[in-house]
Amino acid sequence: MRTNQTANTTVQSRVLSIDSLEQIFSGVLAVLERTGVRILCDEIIGMVRHIVRGFQVDEAHLALDVIDKVGPMGQFLSEKHSVQTFRSQFWLPSLVNRQRVHDWERAGRPAWATA
Repeated sequence: MRTNQTANTTVQSRVLSIDSLEQIFSGVLAVLERTGVRILCDEIIGMVRHIVRGFQVDEAHLALDVIDKVGPMGQFLSEKHSVQTFRSQFWLPSLVNRQRVHDWERAGRPAWATA
């Protein structure tokens, strides 16, 4: 727990902004137009914030009873605990389109990001 708090303090003490990430990636991603770089930076910031917030390590989140029930060769996707906690623990981009290619093509191939 102390390590997580230290990591949070270290990351939060640095100013993480779209402009600073844009400067870092602009040379590497020069082929993208400015809007594309900003969208990419926004998504990176979202992912970093999700990681920095950390995760809980307690009896409810570890679900040792589920691990015992499923066993070493089992799968957890159909377990009630996985279904209940999946959405709060998984990060998805807010701007970039995450559709499957088939669904994207059927929708008329809309822009790759919506701002």
